[in-house]
Amino acid sequence: LEKHGYTVLGAPSGEKALEIHQEHGTAIDAVVMDLGMPGMGGKACLAKLMEADGRLKVLVASGYLDAGLEAEVIGLGAWALVTKPIRRPRLLELIQEMLNS
Repeated sequence: LEKHGYTVLGAPSGEKALEIHQEHGTAIDAVVMDLGMPGMGGKACLAKLMEADGRLKVLVASGYLDAGLEAEVIGLGAWALVTKPIRRPRLLELIQEMLNS
């Protein structure tokens, strides 16, 4: 993503993602996250991010999709859910769409 002009703030866990968001706040335009992240997990992290900043645009990735998962993460405030693996061109396209929405 950095090679394509984006500033990336990496977080190895849900807890660290929340710390980074707390530190940088409105300077963060978008989040790309995995549901299977260590620590509190992706769903809990998504819920807490949206509670802290309801304007945040979040693209959620998951390798496991069941019938209700997309509706669940959208209900938590995600912009979209994407199935892994995702190719770089598609990821860049989705990020641009999300930022423009």
